[in-house]
Amino acid sequence: MKNLEDALNFLSQSNQNPSPSPSFSDEVNQRLIVMGETAQANVQMAQESQAGEFFNQKLIGLLSAAKAVSNKTQKVFWLRRASDLFGGAMQPFSACKAGCSHCCNIPITLSEVEANAIGKAIGVRPANLALNAGFMNSLKQDEQSGIRVGYDNPCVFLKDGACQIYSERPIVCRTHFNMDADDLLCRLEGDGNSIPVPMANCTSISLVQLTSFEKSKWADVLDIAIELAESKPDVDP
Repeated sequence: MKNLEDALNFLSQSNQNPSPSPSFSDEVNQRLIVMGETAQANVQMAQESQAGEFFNQKLIGLLSAAKAVSNKTQKVFWLRRASDLFGGAMQPFSACKAGCSHCCNIPITLSEVEANAIGKAIGVRPANLALNAGFMNSLKQDEQSGIRVGYDNPCVFLKDGACQIYSERPIVCRTHFNMDADDLLCRLEGDGNSIPVPMANCTSISLVQLTSFEKSKWADVLDIAIELAESKPDVDP
């Protein structure tokens, strides 16, 4: 396992130097010019923070624990621990703040293993889901179905701008951080999903999750949330 700097670099390399596009607003195109520098500065502060150093110290042990256990629910537990430490380092220096919920409106793929763990925690179990065997098959199905853009189909656990199952939210939600100055690039306007966003890079956590559950069944997190919510209409925060 590489150290924190080599394994993560915290920042997604693919979105550091995006090109302006005629399909984006002038405000967005102006931001794209400077977002890489802003994000790198925020990442540097996260790396040097006490939480960042603590995450660096604990990451290898947590991921090793996730890989070592055979029980898949326990794997979810250790991956969540790693994700929460990652979030503790990233969030203070990110654009993600309480009340911001743009990412609760985009398609995200979730494994059946984690869906069952969430269901158990909130007292229900997802059923009748259109699950796809294997992560890549699920992605292909999402591509064939088309990508949702906009705010007309939010996660059903989103209420008044807040997640009602925040303590049990998926791993992907725990590690999703925009390292820009604000939420401008996250706003789903027009073809907003294609706007490059300088996301914090949690590659090490993602790889262990994918290798642990790749052969599991996967579905869109919003589909799973709908099934869970319909099974338990009144979900307390």
